[in-house]
Amino acid sequence: MEITYPDSDRLVVDGCRRLTGPSLVWSETGAILDVLVDDMEMERVLECWHRQLDLLLSQVNWENPKLTHRRFENGFNLLIAAPIDQLYSAVLVLETAWYFCACELLELEAESRDRLIEDIREQMLSEKNDALIELQTAAGQHEVDFLVDDDVVSIGHGQGSISYMVEQIPQPQQINWASVHDVPVAMITGTNGKSTSVRLLDGIARAAGQVSGVTSTDFVRVGDDVLDQGDYSGPGGARLLLRDPRLEVAFLEVARGGPGIRGYFNRFRACWRRRARPGGLFGSRRCKAVAARSASRSRVSRSSPRWHPAPRPAVAASPRGVGNQCCQRSSGSIRREYLAGAHRDQVCG
Repeated sequence: MEITYPDSDRLVVDGCRRLTGPSLVWSETGAILDVLVDDMEMERVLECWHRQLDLLLSQVNWENPKLTHRRFENGFNLLIAAPIDQLYSAVLVLETAWYFCACELLELEAESRDRLIEDIREQMLSEKNDALIELQTAAGQHEVDFLVDDDVVSIGHGQGSISYMVEQIPQPQQINWASVHDVPVAMITGTNGKSTSVRLLDGIARAAGQVSGVTSTDFVRVGDDVLDQGDYSGPGGARLLLRDPRLEVAFLEVARGGPGIRGYFNRFRACWRRRARPGGLFGSRRCKAVAARSASRSRVSRSSPRWHPAPRPAVAASPRGVGNQCCQRSSGSIRREYLAGAHRDQVCG
């Protein structure tokens, strides 16, 4: 089903997509709608959207809705939380609610509400997958990562991973959880130097005798085996790499827009952040917005220290605060302790 939005420069949909993990705004799975607003009261737009969305959710019997938004200088990110088996339904809900909102604000006649509501109900029913939810819950209980796409779901990483087709998921009690585990994963992000950093870290791991894997803007590779070529600096490349049964340690090049758009992964061991500059994503052209976006990368792991290249007051003062102890990467003693294993499970940014 496709929603045809009213054609107006005053209210523009900049994108609507699933969120498969922690993102810039929050840590929920669900969907996000980006809208640009011009020559219209922002508070009026937000009030209308919430009213239309609340009405729509009640009409489709959406249980325990959880909503939020993020305002930027010329628009909003509008979000709804959803179980991992209802992400497309969440996208459809956001798009439909925005359609009615835009029609009301622009004083245009809307399509039949009954037909659109029925389409959402059919999508919710067709998408429902109880086995997927059970596996996700069990993976959380066993403290291993859970990765899913349209066709495949996996638990654990690399040598400790198991993959299933989404329509052929066994009962959790049928899985040998003792053999399932994660591997160390580092995410390298920022503006410049990501690919170089990934290759350097990969070389160090391989020299130490590890079966290392990388994702980058050029390829996905495990050891000397290139799994595929192309830009794999997003979640798709990470899933491809982390499901390879040979993998012992992973280094992921993370494009500034990739996981920020689709959501980060639930677990990782380290984040090495190259110095970034404002990029204009999610309305983040101002320093504080860039700082908040940068801080969001730590939302996937709040309990450990992280490293960053130099003092960054804007990040330290971020209103959402990452809550982590911060270590300067320039500290040689900390680097030596990390290499000696003292900080093996800690996060470096």
